[in-house]
Amino acid sequence: RVHNGVIAQVEVLPAWTATALLEHLMAKDASPFVVIADELAYEHNLGAILRSCLGFGVDGLFLPSRRGAGISPVVQRVSMGAVEEVPIVRESLYATLKQVRKAGIRVVGADMGGRPCSELDMTGALALVMGSEGAGLSEKVRERCDYIVSIPLAGGLESLNVSVAAALLMYEKRRQDGWFMPPV
Repeated sequence: RVHNGVIAQVEVLPAWTATALLEHLMAKDASPFVVIADELAYEHNLGAILRSCLGFGVDGLFLPSRRGAGISPVVQRVSMGAVEEVPIVRESLYATLKQVRKAGIRVVGADMGGRPCSELDMTGALALVMGSEGAGLSEKVRERCDYIVSIPLAGGLESLNVSVAAALLMYEKRRQDGWFMPPV
């Protein structure tokens, strides 16, 4: 809305399918790390998760085709450019989860009732599933996860904002990978 007198002509963001992105990641001979966000209602949370995805080297973000926030100007602004760097797939999450598991990627869901994240081996290929702001993981999505993890909290808190929880779990995955270790 506020253009400050600047206009730019840019390419349309690439449209990825789950199959194309997973094939691309597997061809790179890497251990893919993807985030699946189910029914996020708030654009600010989606933008913040995208920014964390970029910061922690996430290979792609999967969003449901019909439910939840989409890529809007608010999401683009909050992501601080990450929306242009992190591949985004918008498809049925059930079909996506099936393809992710078929590719040999473990599916880890975040929920208050799960195992503490530091007790689960999160190294290697991983799909981190984050539920909606209010309800968390839907039962159908939860059933499709290999593991459920939680973030231990003090002070009587039950949960954190979904974007904060996602960032902490991304950090824990990368910490376990040794990603932050200085090169030898």
